[in-house]
Amino acid sequence: MTTKNLLNFGLFQLFWFAAVVGAGSGHLWLGPFAVAVFLGLHLMMVPAGVERLRELGYVLAVGLAGSLVDSGLHAIGATVYPTSREAWPFVVVPPWIASLWVAFAMLPRFSLGWLAGRRRLAVLFGAIGGPASYFAGTRFGAVAVGDVPLLTWGALAVEYAILMPIMLRLAPGASPKHETEAQLAESMEKSKRGAPKRVLRLVVLVALLVFGGGYVATRLLVAQAESAYPRAGRDILVGGLRQNVISYGAGPPIVFVHGAFGASQDFVETVIPELSSRYRCIAWDRPGHGYSERPEEIADPGVQADLLLELIRVLELEQPPLLVGFSFGGAVTLAAGLRDADALRGIVLLNGPSHQWPDPLDFHYELPAVPVLGPIVVETILMPFGVLSIPSTAERVFSPLPVVEAFERSPVSLSLRPANYRANAEDIRSLKPFLRAQSEHYGKLDLPLTIIVAEEDLVVSPTIHSPALHAAAPRSSMIRIPGAGHQILYTHPEIVIEAIDAAMD
Repeated sequence: MTTKNLLNFGLFQLFWFAAVVGAGSGHLWLGPFAVAVFLGLHLMMVPAGVERLRELGYVLAVGLAGSLVDSGLHAIGATVYPTSREAWPFVVVPPWIASLWVAFAMLPRFSLGWLAGRRRLAVLFGAIGGPASYFAGTRFGAVAVGDVPLLTWGALAVEYAILMPIMLRLAPGASPKHETEAQLAESMEKSKRGAPKRVLRLVVLVALLVFGGGYVATRLLVAQAESAYPRAGRDILVGGLRQNVISYGAGPPIVFVHGAFGASQDFVETVIPELSSRYRCIAWDRPGHGYSERPEEIADPGVQADLLLELIRVLELEQPPLLVGFSFGGAVTLAAGLRDADALRGIVLLNGPSHQWPDPLDFHYELPAVPVLGPIVVETILMPFGVLSIPSTAERVFSPLPVVEAFERSPVSLSLRPANYRANAEDIRSLKPFLRAQSEHYGKLDLPLTIIVAEEDLVVSPTIHSPALHAAAPRSSMIRIPGAGHQILYTHPEIVIEAIDAAMD
């Protein structure tokens, strides 16, 4: 082994140790700083000019590719970075992991050059060395495996077994040691000519690994979500579409309409257990959500309101029901009230949007409508990333209050299934223009309307919607909940129940 090879190997071990121990003690940026020094020293050992630029491009490309693959494992919960969570609450891997991939990419030219041209040995080396490196990281507390350790170690072995021989094959300057100087010169010349193709192959490989792995992960997460929240209630045919309805109790009817990224279980887990002792409580999965079918055309709140009114007619209720709409479901109940007030007893609106708002939509709602790319992302990586973001999203919808334990029973993961996510995104995209038109007619809303608004809601503005609706609707009353966030079903069920009882009197 040459001096450069020994130096390369020694520096990698030193900076690997700095990155992992630093991460284990909460210093996320020690690794990137150390590896930046390693990269500078490494490039000094590479011939100047084009060769050095090619080496830099290769190292950064491998760093990006490896980080993307590891982010996929992180997104599905196969790997966890416990000491990095607070400072780096993102789906992509923390910076010290990305820096280790950059450091790893500096090995093929020197200390791992002996593996070039030996594919089987490279596969074996990757399958063992990759998991071993992560195992060492667990000893320092920098990384932890997910709930299924065997799956994590197997995924890491497969990841490195695939990437190791590809890295060696694409690496500039890495050649089998049995080559003569003439052969080596010829190999390097071919390497220069084939650089663009190698980069393209690497990009394609990373895309296949990320999206292929994401597709498999999505199928597993869909099965897991449907097992955790199985179909409940019964299907009712409404307008040629199967609509899932859950019914409890007996007495005067109440129909509950859930919000975005929710389902009928949100009411079943909060207010229905008490209300069903004196009312017939009917919780409906809106079209495309939970286990209800969605029409092929755009189903804005008006289309959903038409289905809701038809559902009420199909149910043949003995008296007009009270509608209780939460969040997006509130827009649907308002549309139903404007369409046929005589068919309803009244409406209780829980943090419901009623008017257009100035903020632009988040890109992830626009993404499913992007041709080609949108469907690919939704069917592959969106659900793993979405599941991983549930804790941070829950904190936002409960803020400023803590997330309550009962929210673990909310069927959020069902709403991240590809078809359900497309429905949620379409709902949000259609909401603002729909409300812009509908808000001009609230003066004609001829039925009792109880508006409940949380004063610290970060999702539906407590200043844009409810006050304007209360001012416009002639038979409305408004209840304010100080210090409450969006999820009042879970944090203030007693206030919701009291308002419903009053509306039923």
